[in-house]
Amino acid sequence: MCSDPQNLKQFLDILPLGVILAEPQGDILTANPASAKLTGYTVAELQKLNTDNLSHPNDVFKEKLERQRCNTHYQMEKRFKHRDGHSFWVDLTGIYLKDAQGQPQCLMLLVQDISDRKYAETVFVENERRFRQIFEEVPVGMAIIGFNHRLLRVNHTLCDILGYSEAELLSRPFDVLTHPEDAMQDALLAKQLYYGRIPHYQVEKRCIRKDQQVIWVLLTAYVLRNDKGKAINSLAMIRDITKQKLAEAAIQHDLQRKELCIKEVHHRVKNNLHVIANLLELQAQTIDDPQITALFYDSQNRIYAMSLIHEQLYHSNHQLGQIEFASYLQNLVDNLCMSYGLYQRPVRQKLELETITLNTETAVPCGLIVNEVVTNSLKYAWRDLTNVQPEIYISFKKHPSQNQLELIIRDNGIGLSPEHQNTDKTLGLRLVRMLVRQLDGTLEIKNDAGTQFKITFTELAYRDRLQLYEGSNS
Repeated sequence: MCSDPQNLKQFLDILPLGVILAEPQGDILTANPASAKLTGYTVAELQKLNTDNLSHPNDVFKEKLERQRCNTHYQMEKRFKHRDGHSFWVDLTGIYLKDAQGQPQCLMLLVQDISDRKYAETVFVENERRFRQIFEEVPVGMAIIGFNHRLLRVNHTLCDILGYSEAELLSRPFDVLTHPEDAMQDALLAKQLYYGRIPHYQVEKRCIRKDQQVIWVLLTAYVLRNDKGKAINSLAMIRDITKQKLAEAAIQHDLQRKELCIKEVHHRVKNNLHVIANLLELQAQTIDDPQITALFYDSQNRIYAMSLIHEQLYHSNHQLGQIEFASYLQNLVDNLCMSYGLYQRPVRQKLELETITLNTETAVPCGLIVNEVVTNSLKYAWRDLTNVQPEIYISFKKHPSQNQLELIIRDNGIGLSPEHQNTDKTLGLRLVRMLVRQLDGTLEIKNDAGTQFKITFTELAYRDRLQLYEGSNS
């Protein structure tokens, strides 16, 4: 029996490591609280057990062999049984405490729970197995590439994509397989990946097969690091997208052809509207009544306002069916000022226009509103004012607090009379109110040192008729 276990008790009680003192044959003499917590027994209950009672049945014989082989100490990983029946892994160190004659007096077992580590090892092994399975069986080309561009490992799918055997691919650097025009871009991205400037990258590039055929691939690369976080290799996933690229090129060509056709339609509509406007002008020249002639010119300007939309669409570089409204307004106001022949008394234009694109559903009524209001100002605002520099102010911007657009048209003329402001006696004002309703907007008219029209509205929803047509025929 151990000579003085009581002297060890105070020391053992404070150790976080499980310590069990037992007879050489395994009967437990004492244990510290850490051992009791580890096994689920109390210290008193442990003192009634043999160490074999704590071992998993499959590990009892293995431990006995270790004890017989080493008469001083031994170390092993084994499973312990908890009091509730479940097993857990421990790192066990057995040390024989000997008397003065060198005979084993008692056995001290140092027990450390390594269940978390064993579980992590099991997970790691399983993950490695799954990785190997995925690497080989996934229908995407896979490769592990060193940062010297050497291929370290490839799967069968990549061999099929490039037309080489596995041995042939592993005998050459990956950049040899890359099209020369794409090699520089790929090398720069790989360098950024290695130095940690980017966590991964994806790029479309061309590769050269064994038969010298050029194919398009989508390459996605991730960095692989060692335990110290140093980049050692990269994992590349490679998918053949040659058919997709050819299809995209065909679609793009078809879209460009359709866009040219649609632009040509806008061009012809604009020309036809100009023909109508010219016919009105010719007709107006045969009429002697100035009031009727003025009506013809007003209609001519309304047609021009609509034709200008189609001209903008024809020359537009924006998305099909969208026009940049600021340049449209500038052209429209310039044309109106020239049309009404105010050269002896030029009108100063003050335009504050944000760069906003509108679809045709919204642009046409907006353009007609501006046409009507500016026309009215040019015809009547300064008729009886001789000491005022005529000025037209137009503001077009996004509303600061709402998802709306705000159009303000103002002159510094004599203003609308109350009877015209509150009624629809004139065609122009009736058109303005009708067009504001078409926009689902609100109209405010003010007479303060001139006339101000303020229209607040939201861009009308645009339904792509080309897509609807194609969808109906699919």
